[in-house]
Amino acid sequence: MATFCVCGTFCAVTCKAAEAAVNEPLNANLTVVPRICVLSETAEKCEQFIHLSWSTPHQQNVCLYNAADQSILKCWEQVQQGEIDMLITVDETVSFELRDAQDNLIVIAKTEFKVMRDQKQYRRSRRNPWSFF
Repeated sequence: MATFCVCGTFCAVTCKAAEAAVNEPLNANLTVVPRICVLSETAEKCEQFIHLSWSTPHQQNVCLYNAADQSILKCWEQVQQGEIDMLITVDETVSFELRDAQDNLIVIAKTEFKVMRDQKQYRRSRRNPWSFF
């Protein structure tokens, strides 16, 4: 990604800082607990309390998004970590993204809450019914 700076001596320091920020890898962490919901054969939706927590190497303004519908769940200002507890009711896997508050196109970290269906009726038994062992 290219960074363009047009300015005199004063802006040279600012330009170098901007280039460093663009080229610096984002070492942010976003986790969800629990990570998986297994639906029974009869259940249509998963209703679960989840705990989302995040941390970044430095303080910044961030917002937590539900990636599916692009809705903002919560925003924080000038903090290095945060958390939120919430009840979700879903029938498919949900992705969460931590984004920069000023430029929401910058994804800092992401995680998923996976929804799986229990499909026992389709599993084949390892043992044949006629086997003695």
